[in-house]
Amino acid sequence: MLRPQYTRRPFEIMLIGPSLSGKKTLSRQFLKCRDVFFSINIAESVPKRQIPRVDYILIMVDMTNRECLNVLCLALSQIKATYLTHKLAIVITKADMPNRWSMEKTEIEQLVAPYTDLQLFYINLTVK
Repeated sequence: MLRPQYTRRPFEIMLIGPSLSGKKTLSRQFLKCRDVFFSINIAESVPKRQIPRVDYILIMVDMTNRECLNVLCLALSQIKATYLTHKLAIVITKADMPNRWSMEKTEIEQLVAPYTDLQLFYINLTVK
């Protein structure tokens, strides 16, 4: 994800996910990084128009919000194959709270199984 330092073009990231899925928290962490110039777009669903020039797409899935599965399914069906192969990852939040989950890991894994190159990241965005 690093860009050469001689370019002035930012590294374009799009965060997709329903409200309270961790998009703002993660974007703040990206913007704290001083080594790479990020430009971050936040959306609750895949834009209806063609996705602007984006270097990487992160789909946020909150394990405590079942609506995230619908957003993930819709996003995977609408995003072009060029992004699905090397420019997309799924960030699964609240992985440390299994007692509050409204879905199982296997549901997500089955949903993304047809897309062999997708990366799944299980993270905790809680700041203490």
